[in-house]
Amino acid sequence: MHFSTLARENIFHTLNKLILNKKKHKNLKILDFGVSDSSNKDANPFLKFLNKKKRNTIYGCGLDEVSEVKKNYKNLNYTKIIQNNRLPYKDDYFHLSLSHAVFEHVGGDKKKIFYLSELIRVSENIFISIPNRFFPIEHHSNIPFLGYLPKKIIYKLLSFFNYDIFKSEKSLTFNSINQFKKYISYIKVNKNMKFEFGYTGLKLGFFSSHFYIFIKKQK
Repeated sequence: MHFSTLARENIFHTLNKLILNKKKHKNLKILDFGVSDSSNKDANPFLKFLNKKKRNTIYGCGLDEVSEVKKNYKNLNYTKIIQNNRLPYKDDYFHLSLSHAVFEHVGGDKKKIFYLSELIRVSENIFISIPNRFFPIEHHSNIPFLGYLPKKIIYKLLSFFNYDIFKSEKSLTFNSINQFKKYISYIKVNKNMKFEFGYTGLKLGFFSSHFYIFIKKQK
């Protein structure tokens, strides 16, 4: 099994364990935040996973038109959104919102906090999986140990190796669990919210390929 496939399977297992396999969570209204028109075989993993679970109503949002995606997923309720704008959904509209490998592309601190605040606003439960900067192979460039370096050196190396699309934090940031907790501290948190953090993907403890955050609003 390819490493990326194994990582995704472990992320799905984490998601199932946290919420989807629990008996009370049936016929859910689920949002996949970050649906893409990319033809890469690794694109839209949550959408592919959820398509197998026919009992749920699946929504998606993203920056692309995704006409081909909509052809392949007939039951997808897709909305094109404007980056860093309020999501076009009512408060707690979804039982569950999912977001995979989106957080690192949102931008700087203020944009990350807004992204998190909006997901929390529209959902009762939120599951976010994010590439871990301490995984030995950087996810987007495959440059070994890139995430261990200072920010300025990281972007210079990405530019040197012709990854100009990722030449600043506007398009790519490097994250860890402890850094993510900092953003949570800036969000207006309801006392009934429960937060769980952990490693997933290729599981190597602190050096795992991904980490996750599960946020639950307790009724």
